[in-house]
Amino acid sequence: MSNVQFIHLSGYGQKPGRGQPPYATINGVIAEAVRAPRNAPHVAFPDEPAQIFGIDPLEVAHQATELLRLAKDSRGRRLRSSCVSLIAGVATYPIPKSEIGGFVSDRDFYHLWEQQTLEFLQQEHGDALKCVLRHEDETHLHLHFYILPVLTMDGRLDFLHAHPGRYARADAVEREVCPAARDAAYTNATVAYQDRYHRDVSRWFGHERVGPRRKRVDRARHKANRAAVEHVERMRAEFEMNYRVQVSESEANERSRRVSDVHFIAVAAEREQGLRAEIDRLRADKERLEAEVRHLRLAGQKHEVEEVHIAPDVDPLMRQNLMESLAWLAKLEPQPVEEAASNTCNEGPDDEVERGTAPGFPP
Repeated sequence: MSNVQFIHLSGYGQKPGRGQPPYATINGVIAEAVRAPRNAPHVAFPDEPAQIFGIDPLEVAHQATELLRLAKDSRGRRLRSSCVSLIAGVATYPIPKSEIGGFVSDRDFYHLWEQQTLEFLQQEHGDALKCVLRHEDETHLHLHFYILPVLTMDGRLDFLHAHPGRYARADAVEREVCPAARDAAYTNATVAYQDRYHRDVSRWFGHERVGPRRKRVDRARHKANRAAVEHVERMRAEFEMNYRVQVSESEANERSRRVSDVHFIAVAAEREQGLRAEIDRLRADKERLEAEVRHLRLAGQKHEVEEVHIAPDVDPLMRQNLMESLAWLAKLEPQPVEEAASNTCNEGPDDEVERGTAPGFPP
């Protein structure tokens, strides 16, 4: 499988823009980055990020909110709360964590990639780069970085060093070109940004600029491929669930991050449901056997002992011990005086019964 570079820039405001999810805000992305409680549902076992550059991310959120409060549009009006005043980016190391460690130099290569990426961000964004964090609690090691635009003298936001695509589109709007040309300016600027990152960083680590394009397949083939992927994920989740009991808790948590959360939870729920059903079945068998034993003790009839029904899945040795014990209990029932005397007179030397002992019971 090819290792394709990944670096991405997104803009956020105080409120989500049109068509964006509720968490797509300044405070939302910062809370996810610092792993605030209940703000990283996509991570099974969140860990605190490592800050490798800049100021505290909460301070970045405060500055972005203040920029949005002070900024104005070209007509001197205040900006809407959904307008962008924070640029958040992600740069991902394309080799999965599960494959790092096969060679002694793997970690050194990653740290070198991290340093080269940080230098690229500083060169591209300058003082606009405010913070860089490293996340290690997902399937791939990656960096989150945060950039703020500059507030100009006339109160407008300048994205020259914050987001090349937004700056190019704003410049096209100033030149009053058609909407298609504005979109083309945005696309060309972001593509050039990706090209520079590949030229300065990715190519030195063997990472490709672009990956294979999505293949066009018919609906039946697409559904078959999805079903195969689901099956593999399910099998891997079951394997990880079985493996958890044989390793330390920290290692089990680390391995769990490599499995789809949905499949892992589904397998765990099914496993718990199966164990509860087995407990209920064993409890019902126990109560039934105890009821039969009480009944036989009261009845005192040997033929009933022989007719005891024991679940077919009971261990054969346990079945034999139980039958012998119940038969011995039936012999202990008191007999009429005449019958007992007659039996005593008729006993011979070879017919003596050793009383007080029975299979499975103490004398």
